[in-house]
Amino acid sequence: MRSPACPPACIRLGPAIALPLALLAASVAPARADTAARTYALSWSRLPGAEACVDARALALLIEERLRRAVFAAASRADISIEGRVEPAPGAAGFRAAIHVRDSRGALAGTRELASDDPSCATLGEQSALAIAVIIDPGAALDDAQDPSPPPSPSPSAAQRPAPPPKPAQTARPPAAPPPKEAPPPPRSEPPTHDHEHITTGFVVGAGMLPAPSYGVSVRGGARSRRYLGFELHGTLWFERELEQPAGQGARVSLAQAGLSLCPLWIADEAGSLLACAGVSAGALLARGFGFERVGRADRLTLDADLRGAGVYRIAGAWVAVVGLGLGAPMLRDALVYRDAGGAQRELFRMAPVTGRVELGLGLELP
Repeated sequence: MRSPACPPACIRLGPAIALPLALLAASVAPARADTAARTYALSWSRLPGAEACVDARALALLIEERLRRAVFAAASRADISIEGRVEPAPGAAGFRAAIHVRDSRGALAGTRELASDDPSCATLGEQSALAIAVIIDPGAALDDAQDPSPPPSPSPSAAQRPAPPPKPAQTARPPAAPPPKEAPPPPRSEPPTHDHEHITTGFVVGAGMLPAPSYGVSVRGGARSRRYLGFELHGTLWFERELEQPAGQGARVSLAQAGLSLCPLWIADEAGSLLACAGVSAGALLARGFGFERVGRADRLTLDADLRGAGVYRIAGAWVAVVGLGLGAPMLRDALVYRDAGGAQRELFRMAPVTGRVELGLGLELP
């Protein structure tokens, strides 16, 4: 028999809330008979300004408390992925949340948007827990949310029967304590699975590709995702450096490069991400001589294998800061040469076998 009073943690559903939640659950959740056979993964992000809202762990506990069982598993073993984010409502007080449901192949199966004027964000956390619980198991979630019916009144015939004689008193034994239940393991907070397109520009310092420690500017653009291999297109212009011999002869050398990298490693959370990429870069080494009897220019093609690691830190909104470290292995290392007064050919410059670079940049990352 149900208690006639609604416990403090429950939420009463009116038709305006119950009907949309039921329709959303019908479009993405299986029948209640096979709900237990499905596995679910939860990803919940709090965007800047929504740090006071419920976090992923607390939200998962609210959902499992409502459903009275553990329902979440790791994303790699889940049949259905439930992804959500909460952020301040633009231009108004309160917060808003968006919930997306995807199948095991990543296809979008349904979307739900919620909003609340509560400045503490507590109301939106309860609404989000209820909405996700309805998606997973509509019957179990809505049973607790509806008003319980009053207990049936006794029939007239039962009221007129005489009370049975009291039984002799017996010594009552205290009931045996039930064995303690093991608490379910806390759900793992999975990183966001959305695709991200990005473009960044920055200042770069390098060694080994020009005659002296060199400086330049770089531009990068590409896409990253946990569902497919990310990539980057990048270009770097190294400023001109001067190499002079004791006799006053030398050359001014610059370098322009462009390349493609693949990024198999991407670790992301709410604050930013770490990534590792490998690729190739092709370019042109441009040299202009000075101090020789015959002054000219010599251009050389370059081809490098690149490794790069970078940290991407979210500043505000879509703006990000990037710190990157890179290593290069030149596969074409043609030398710049000249002939001395005796006619002998001498080497003026050749790229190092291994080059290095440090990059500081600023850019935009769009979900």
